[in-house]
Amino acid sequence: MRQVRVKAYADCLLKLTGRSLLRWEWMSALDPVRRAYRTNSVRRIKAYEGRYNPGGIRPMGVEIEFTNRCNLSCIFCPNASHRRARGVMSPETLHVLACGIKDLEIADVTIGGFGEPLMDAGLPEKLDALRAGAGQAKISIVTNGVLLNGAIAERICRGRLADSIHVSIDAEAGGPYADIHGADAFDAVVSNLKQLNKLKLQHNLDKPAVHVRYKLVSAGIRRYLRFVSVFSDIADAIHPYANLFQWPGSSMPKNGVDLSRRGIKLACGNLWKSARVNWNGDVVLCCQDYEGSVVLGNIREQSLLDIWNGDRIAKYRAAHLRGDFDRLGICRECQINTHVINPW
Repeated sequence: MRQVRVKAYADCLLKLTGRSLLRWEWMSALDPVRRAYRTNSVRRIKAYEGRYNPGGIRPMGVEIEFTNRCNLSCIFCPNASHRRARGVMSPETLHVLACGIKDLEIADVTIGGFGEPLMDAGLPEKLDALRAGAGQAKISIVTNGVLLNGAIAERICRGRLADSIHVSIDAEAGGPYADIHGADAFDAVVSNLKQLNKLKLQHNLDKPAVHVRYKLVSAGIRRYLRFVSVFSDIADAIHPYANLFQWPGSSMPKNGVDLSRRGIKLACGNLWKSARVNWNGDVVLCCQDYEGSVVLGNIREQSLLDIWNGDRIAKYRAAHLRGDFDRLGICRECQINTHVINPW
């Protein structure tokens, strides 16, 4: 569709241009610029805190890891190097979490994490339970799309189990796809999305909205334009990502930008706004904590509200507001809370 193409082109141009300007070292070295970025990040967080006092801070969204098992080996993901146990979230754990989401009136729920959700054989039943138990929350699924076929796609569509599906593709053809994701599955993903689009038309459905993702790894703009031409007729939106980064503590090859000198560290809004729950019920520090090394609590033992207002996360928040990242491990090495990756 023409509208999808135009927005995809404009989004790519804006992000690439914006990132290039933000990476100018001379600008980020200026003290007034550094102070302005940090002051603004703290101001926005304080405004968010003020919305919920005195009842306790509540996250706007929750990311749920149904499983940390995956069927691909992507060059930008640390899944293959996981040391933590692999497993699948139990229905009982999900029930407790869904009640917490409803009680806190959380608006957005993302099914993703460090695994492929469609590898969970109980996914449709869990989505159904989440839809029934989590109130009015919008439900999104992040997937590689390889297993989004046949009965599972029909159950998601006809059962209205998700509001949107976000598919990480990152390539315009089979060869580049295999180089990035470690499998020859490009044609299967395209076929699955065409079938999903057909199901929506057959049943006159506008949901789930299909969003496809393209990480601007090292490809030129021409490859992105070909990507847009392939997917603009079968997707509702196309999202280019210009922010490859290094996972904190990971030994993976450097695939981001060097922010050691020019990066302006900011207070990270995710510590206030976005909760992350692993398959075993652990609420971990953030989406960058792929090993689950900083556990704030477990929803089987504490309420989500109590965990989100507990002493451990309070220490991290206070350090972020002070700009004191050196003793925080994951936060010290993180590139997400910098002016280049997350400027706004």
